[in-house]
Amino acid sequence: MILLHANNPLRCSKALWRGPWPGIIWACLGSLFITLCHCHGVIDRDTIVQQIQQHAVNTGALPETDAEEEWELTLNRFVNLDKTFPGLTEMPALLSVQVDPAQKQFLSIWRVAEKEVRLSGTITHKINVPVLNKMMPKGSTVQTTDIIWKRVREHDVRAGGIRESENLEGKVARRQLQPGKVINDGQVHKPLLIHRNKIVPILFKTPNITLKTFGKALSSGALGDEIQVMNNTSKRILVGQVTARGSVLIRGGADD
Repeated sequence: MILLHANNPLRCSKALWRGPWPGIIWACLGSLFITLCHCHGVIDRDTIVQQIQQHAVNTGALPETDAEEEWELTLNRFVNLDKTFPGLTEMPALLSVQVDPAQKQFLSIWRVAEKEVRLSGTITHKINVPVLNKMMPKGSTVQTTDIIWKRVREHDVRAGGIRESENLEGKVARRQLQPGKVINDGQVHKPLLIHRNKIVPILFKTPNITLKTFGKALSSGALGDEIQVMNNTSKRILVGQVTARGSVLIRGGADD
């Protein structure tokens, strides 16, 4: 028989309780930790966590998740009893689960041999995010075939982290990007349609008329970006929006 306890993490990394039930032995290891051993089968941490999670979802303490997300529950500690209970013949019963969303913690209460045992732990929300399946050099464009989905802890996706594949596909790497890593908006940009110091078409558009001239781009820009251009004739500096055709559109009756 293997005695599993919290003081030996190499031997208790999985098993929490052992069963089924004839001959269950409770290990006496002191204060706040519990170990149950048996010569048949094993009730491991995964089983305990699954029961806690299912109970929390069934009672509404945790919202149900879909294929794109999941809750990860992690036990903080075991609870050892103070003495042996040689007559125990039942599976410990899960009485309740309390969830503190703000602190991302849970507390489960179990009935074991007419006593209550508390098992606490942490809650992590995990989501699917698009990541790269290979290293992307600076200046390379992300293609659909370069993207895979990876489940990560939500708090690892910082503000600006890309969560949808359409926000990554077709973007250009500002610097070398590593495979499997969460990508932030600032690490990629839309393909540039206009490059600084190049001569580009300038369109002046009002409700009644559209005029076309040319000017020098004073900054680079992608589709939808606002950039400054200098009219070749008047040398006037104007602000317009980059169009899909690589021109700069100026609305509202501006003239040169």
